[in-house]
Amino acid sequence: MLPAMTTPPRPALPGVGVAGITTLVAGAVLVLLSFTAFDWYGAASGADSRGAIRFHDLHSLAGLPGMPGLPKAYFGWLAWILLMVVILVGLAANMPSPATPALRAGGLLIGLAGAGATYVALSKLLDATGSSGGVFDHAKIGLWLALAGYVVAGAGAAVGARRV
Repeated sequence: MLPAMTTPPRPALPGVGVAGITTLVAGAVLVLLSFTAFDWYGAASGADSRGAIRFHDLHSLAGLPGMPGLPKAYFGWLAWILLMVVILVGLAANMPSPATPALRAGGLLIGLAGAGATYVALSKLLDATGSSGGVFDHAKIGLWLALAGYVVAGAGAAVGARRV
């Protein structure tokens, strides 16, 4: 008697990059949490300390007269647009398509651009306020989640669709 031949189970969605989508979503959730739930900066020591600073507080500060354009744009709308674009490009990169290689590279670059824009916007904002500290002085989990989240989301895009 011959042994029964079995075929490996077929994935429910052939070619879809489940690992990439999972990584993309994890990164997007980190960025979203950083924007909505966590402190970006802790209280500096001193009597004039204002306490913890969140993304919304940075948005308010960047909107003051005389602030540079990049912080205004980043904390006003650009951070959200970068998040949406990396999600959309990342999802497209994880679907089987002839454009997948370009979408993978584009998604990774957008994720890195999100992290870079976060750093540069904060640097320019701190310079404009006369802060003597650097971007990472007194940094809290919110800032780290934003930076890491953009990079992780970009990595999820770079994973791309499975090769079939």
